[in-house]
Amino acid sequence: PQVGGRVREPLSPRQHSGQHLRALVDESLELASIEAGRLRLDLAPLPLPALIDGIEAMMRPQAQARGLQFSVETLGTMPRWVRADAKRLRQILINLLSNAIRYTEQGGVRFTLQYRNEVALIEIVDTGIGITGEEFSRIWQPFQRGRRSRAPGTGLGLTITKLLVEILGGDIEVESRPGVGSTFRVRLMLPSIPQHSISAQGRGKTSTSLRI
Repeated sequence: PQVGGRVREPLSPRQHSGQHLRALVDESLELASIEAGRLRLDLAPLPLPALIDGIEAMMRPQAQARGLQFSVETLGTMPRWVRADAKRLRQILINLLSNAIRYTEQGGVRFTLQYRNEVALIEIVDTGIGITGEEFSRIWQPFQRGRRSRAPGTGLGLTITKLLVEILGGDIEVESRPGVGSTFRVRLMLPSIPQHSISAQGRGKTSTSLRI
């Protein structure tokens, strides 16, 4: 591939191993921090449509590189601003979408966000390999990966995602059929913020840090 006028050499097996090791270390440290109660939430005004657009721009090329369809749909009246931890919300969405793309070999991935009564219902649907009954019992446990896929991964993404969703006061569930695909659903309270409040907060403190 060519980047910035230069040809970028493909990653060697050693480089791939290095990337995997760094990801494993980073996610292991994050998991330890969450379990020790040292995670800090930064609740601040977040432009929700811009977040969704950014996630789509990041994930669509990854899906297309695997020959997959990728669709994004928003339902309900979407507020311009909500109060949330942007980093953690983005991390939840990226983890789930990356997993869906990683474990899907044909078909596609659909990302839907429905907003109603201050609650966001997020659905990520794929046409991937699905999850067997045996895998269901350990899907949220650390270092667990689908045995029927050779897709790379640390086995910590879903564990961290579930913990983050719960820390943010939400819940997550999954439905799946082997060979058909999986649907992950996340419910999160994302209070809307009127535009005039954003303008007023711009002259003062705009975020609240909470230690969990």
